[in-house]
Amino acid sequence: MALQTSEDRFNGVIASLAIKAPCIAAQTSPLADLEGLLVVDGFQTAEGDRVLVVNQASPIENGIYNASTNLWLRAVDFNGNRDITRGTIVNVNRSVGTSAVYEVTTIPDPVIDTDPINFRLWYDSGQAAACAPVNPLGFTILNQILGSVANTLTINYGLGQGITLNLTEDITNIVFLNICPGNVTQLEFDIRQDSVPWTITWPGTVKWRSGTAPDLSTPDSITQVHLRSTDGGGEWLGTFSENHA
Repeated sequence: MALQTSEDRFNGVIASLAIKAPCIAAQTSPLADLEGLLVVDGFQTAEGDRVLVVNQASPIENGIYNASTNLWLRAVDFNGNRDITRGTIVNVNRSVGTSAVYEVTTIPDPVIDTDPINFRLWYDSGQAAACAPVNPLGFTILNQILGSVANTLTINYGLGQGITLNLTEDITNIVFLNICPGNVTQLEFDIRQDSVPWTITWPGTVKWRSGTAPDLSTPDSITQVHLRSTDGGGEWLGTFSENHA
């Protein structure tokens, strides 16, 4: 069954500049022709289905289209110069039970069929099942409370990006699980020191801004550490704030 939007004779699709009515599929590779009932992201489109096109060879062609046996036409809420701006959100509700959220990253007021229209993938529930959970419209992150076992700290990124770490022994090994390759990855630590100061041996892939790791030698203190990777955990950039007593 086609996923379509409601319309009225004055305003077209009932949607907004900020958030568009959902699409049934999003193109993941360039389409040679925007014509015919194509298979998009593994989904067989039907007449009238809303399809998000994000990866055309010419980004001028990107946008929301209605699938058709003939030439595809832009959806009525994505065919005018007042229909989108930088930050416009498009939801994709796939037939396979997963969803995605895309954000327009183009210039603030693009001219349709003249200016490039670029998107970035903001959220994908198919990835989130294995990778870190993300709130697509929010600003909070999940937190997990961890401790080490046999001097090893295991961090499952899929369970949260915030980590409250209670030190009870020296940590000599850190294992990261479920970090998506190629994605930006961030971890926020609250490291809670014991009355007996314990140490952490950080992986060699962590590059500290100051060139040295945080000093955890103050008993009963809290040290905040931020790790960020742009290559899925291949290299981490670290910053910290020490000794919150």
